[in-house]
Amino acid sequence: MTLRSTLLGDVAGPIIQVAATQQYAVTSMFFCNTTSSNSVLQVHLVPEGGTFRNDNKIIHNLTITPGDTFTFDTEKIILDSGDSIQAKADPAGSLSANISYVRVA
Repeated sequence: MTLRSTLLGDVAGPIIQVAATQQYAVTSMFFCNTTSSNSVLQVHLVPEGGTFRNDNKIIHNLTITPGDTFTFDTEKIILDSGDSIQAKADPAGSLSANISYVRVA
């Protein structure tokens, strides 16, 4: 099991990107508002060679209140070589992102 953690910026960027010839199974994602004001989250599953667009969005403008955590752990996500999970927060630096995954190939 591997854990990837980062603070989200207000410009979309990868939280994880699958290495060449590998495959990851994402087991859970946690997004925690570490500020004293609301934060808005967007998350995308971006295929290899793709970009952060509306057609790969899985979380759209989710408001997370101060001190609260949004958990995404019911569904498992399989990512292939070059795929990524990308996210952004408004305001920048207001959300910590923690993703747990395992390499399956």
